[in-house]
Amino acid sequence: MAEKSFKYVIIGGGVSAGYAAREFCKQGVKPGELAIISKEAVAPYERPALSKAYLFPEGTARLPGFHVCVGSGGERLLPEWYKEKGIELILSTEIVKADLAAKTLVSAAGEIFKYHILIIATGSTVIKLTDFGVQGADAKNILYLREIDDADKLVEAIKGKKNGKAVIVGGGYIGLELSAALRINNIDVTMVYPEPWCMPRLFTAGIAAFYEGYYANKGVKIVKGTVAVGFNADSNGEVKEVKLKDGRVLEADIVVVGVGGRPLTTLFKGQVEEEKGGIKTDAFFKTSISDVYAVGDVATFPMKLYNDIRRVEHVDHARKSAEQAVKVGSFPAFVVSSSSNPSELNLSRSISVNGAFISCFTILLEISTWRVFRDIFAVNSILGYAKFPSIGTDVFTLFLFFCLFVYLFGRPSSQMKRGKQLMYMITYHSSILVPLICPGNSTVTMLVMPCYLETMIQHHPSQSLDHTGSKMGRLSEFFWRVELPMRIKQLPRLLGSSLLLRIWTC
Repeated sequence: MAEKSFKYVIIGGGVSAGYAAREFCKQGVKPGELAIISKEAVAPYERPALSKAYLFPEGTARLPGFHVCVGSGGERLLPEWYKEKGIELILSTEIVKADLAAKTLVSAAGEIFKYHILIIATGSTVIKLTDFGVQGADAKNILYLREIDDADKLVEAIKGKKNGKAVIVGGGYIGLELSAALRINNIDVTMVYPEPWCMPRLFTAGIAAFYEGYYANKGVKIVKGTVAVGFNADSNGEVKEVKLKDGRVLEADIVVVGVGGRPLTTLFKGQVEEEKGGIKTDAFFKTSISDVYAVGDVATFPMKLYNDIRRVEHVDHARKSAEQAVKVGSFPAFVVSSSSNPSELNLSRSISVNGAFISCFTILLEISTWRVFRDIFAVNSILGYAKFPSIGTDVFTLFLFFCLFVYLFGRPSSQMKRGKQLMYMITYHSSILVPLICPGNSTVTMLVMPCYLETMIQHHPSQSLDHTGSKMGRLSEFFWRVELPMRIKQLPRLLGSSLLLRIWTC
């Protein structure tokens, strides 16, 4: 077969591919320079819809309704959009061989694709129980959810087993979301997972108890501390029972397994450096091979919040990492040397790389003190504090003096330098003022809240809660146990200031 050549090739057709394509167009890619190669039969779409509205009995989501980039509030990129932009969308094509040294890809049909710059956006594949040799795990109606074809199979199973029984194996995101979706469809649902509570990497025991109680009130049964070790099927090969390690047997017409994913890196084994299950990259998502980038689930990248490298499976990371890789891959000189101010470069990187939560943290910790003050005063002007003189300029000035006092005379935290501590305190008090004066400004509140929660934990050891859990878990529990009750007490003031704000803006 004749080979095709492109300047840029994206391998994978998920969320990252769509957002990368949009960024390429922003950067001025020319018609015919870019190709997206996907084994799926549809243009890139927002995967989170598959475990939510795609399964709803009413108001069901279907393509083209959730093509990228609607998940971030952007334009919906229909197949026609790619054609108009001169982007070749090569669908239903699985790449079975990649030679990074020769810059060549080969499909299952023998097609050859040459490229100058490659973006690996292959994502993850689901971990299947058949991978572990679980007895009967190949029975019919034992389902997984990753792609739109998987979702279609689940929809058909729900329709074919009305008022039936389902067992959800796994207590993570997918397990919780699918349990809710099936329950909405009047399916009798039982969740099974080995951990002591759901989502243990994120939730503390207290937060998990709230959600487990909520699910139980909706009719979802929860079996914790055990795993599925086998399945029994009927004469048609359809699953009928789930055997648990603790000896119990659960009836099931449908089984949905959500026990995690595995990054799809097999094509590149031995060709790129790997770490922590993914392809190792730098902060710009460059791999160890020249002109090759990895984004989304497959990328293991430096995360300054933890001073470590991490692999993140999250849709927002898929979006932002793809955009960042395109900026570097298409205009590397601009990204690396456009600014003589190192903090400017770092700001650009942190916004794109780490997502809203992490980037806000990084910005406030790393940009120079004068810039933080400048930005805060800019917020002061935008929100119109002058309209509220009694709680405006005077309070703002007082809190800055208080920050300075703590910075000069307070005992520095063992985990922070004084400069960072000052920024933490500025952020902490900003998060009090902004919601009170302008409670409708959710963007600013989101900017300061992560630092605020971490600051509270750092400066209030008695409230540091369960230090054995994850940082996210501790932050979440602190919010529910400390922050939320405090906000409720402040509700009258919030309502009053909100009313004033609305009168002022009318």
